[in-house]
Amino acid sequence: MNKITGLLLILGFLTLIFPSGCTSSPTSTPVAVTPSPIPPMVVAVPTEVPSTVTLQVGNSFPQVSLVTRPSNQLVPDTRIGWSLYSSNIWGDIPNLDSLLNEYVAFGIKRLDTSMQEIEEPIDWNRDEFDIAPQYDRFIDDLNQNGIAVNYMLHFWDKAGRANGELLETPRFQTEEQIQDFLEYVRFVVSSFSGRVQYYTLWSEPDNCGGSGVKCIQPLDYIELARRTIPVILEEDPQAKVVTAPNVLYFDREYLFTVLRSDVIAMFDVISWHGIYDAVPGSAFYGDYYYEYPLIIEEIKQIAEAHGFVGEYWGTELTWCSYEYPTCHAPDQPWEMQRTDKIAAKYDARGFIIQLGMDVGVGWGGLETMDQPWAYPTVKRLNTLMVGAQPIRHDVQIENEPADSATYAFELPNGDFLFACWSNGVAEDEDPGTTVTLILPGLPAEGAVGIDVLYGVEQELITEMENGDLVIRDLLIKDYPILIRLKIP
Repeated sequence: MNKITGLLLILGFLTLIFPSGCTSSPTSTPVAVTPSPIPPMVVAVPTEVPSTVTLQVGNSFPQVSLVTRPSNQLVPDTRIGWSLYSSNIWGDIPNLDSLLNEYVAFGIKRLDTSMQEIEEPIDWNRDEFDIAPQYDRFIDDLNQNGIAVNYMLHFWDKAGRANGELLETPRFQTEEQIQDFLEYVRFVVSSFSGRVQYYTLWSEPDNCGGSGVKCIQPLDYIELARRTIPVILEEDPQAKVVTAPNVLYFDREYLFTVLRSDVIAMFDVISWHGIYDAVPGSAFYGDYYYEYPLIIEEIKQIAEAHGFVGEYWGTELTWCSYEYPTCHAPDQPWEMQRTDKIAAKYDARGFIIQLGMDVGVGWGGLETMDQPWAYPTVKRLNTLMVGAQPIRHDVQIENEPADSATYAFELPNGDFLFACWSNGVAEDEDPGTTVTLILPGLPAEGAVGIDVLYGVEQELITEMENGDLVIRDLLIKDYPILIRLKIP
């Protein structure tokens, strides 16, 4: 019997969520993937810790700094990725080597990418049937460093435009357009066969504004998928196919239409764009922040009822701030966060929520790597969540905040990882709420508290009472505090 399964009971994810719930990157040459053991609970590296960081009241054990690891040392997978789309990046192709090193140091395990634009503006002069050798080598280097590639398939028929042809919209309502797209897909997949692990079939097809070049009607998308997926698998039988993500807040029904079709069983991954700066009590989003986990449950129920058995991804998970606004487009109508520190707290929440619901994460929208809080917080999560599998659990929290959220994971070595936070509006400084954590029947040999925001961990004071593990005077804050339990 699993070490934890026999000890932990069900409270359920949603009940807990909705109660009554920069470091500079190295520039070394990429190296081949080398599996490494799970990191120890405490990495004994002394650090200067601000006096405001308290994990457990009265705890005098030393605090030590978290040590992050690169992508090629994070085995098994973390199911955490990042988005790198073309736009203007490929005008500066020589930077691919330095970008690669930064991605590896950051610790991502999947990169969403494309040689072509995923939306307007479009460089109509760049050949769609040409793959730059630097980019081709970039794909190989990602593979070598343990980063899976998710290629975003978009086609603008640039050759047709050059010949004076009109790109009719909505897209793919004619056999000619479909055949042109299938030719392009065959070219891309045959070029990257065995080296690209995922192909995403379009993105945001519900975006019918502007010129409408992205716009695909739901039933047309279903038929396009029916025609395209066999072509992908013919060229690369090992490839996995991902649904086109769309922004759930704006057009949830588009995704649900695809989920209810017979074609959904042909896909390997269902993806969506879940959150852009949604927070509790948002003037723009209303209650969407709290509704989001319920929407995930609905997605799963509908998909599985129609034969789907694959993975789920919530991508472009993004909170921006007025301090670092580059990830926020000028025409986006929602508000950003006041500071990067607040944005980092929501990043950590979003990652844990999705991973805790068995949904892969895609961090997106950040154009720079110099955020002093968000970037290192996510980098730490990339290391901490390696191999973490969500489990149901029974936990008692005395003096629990009314809006607290909790999730639990089992690690590959059998250890238990527990995350909790106060799920209301995040602030720059939160003194926390002092609670007592009781884990019934859990024979842990020790516990370590981990602060992902400040990057420190500390052995916790624990005791056993009637066979229950008890952690007193623990501080629950407005961002996830992780507790790693060593299971004998």
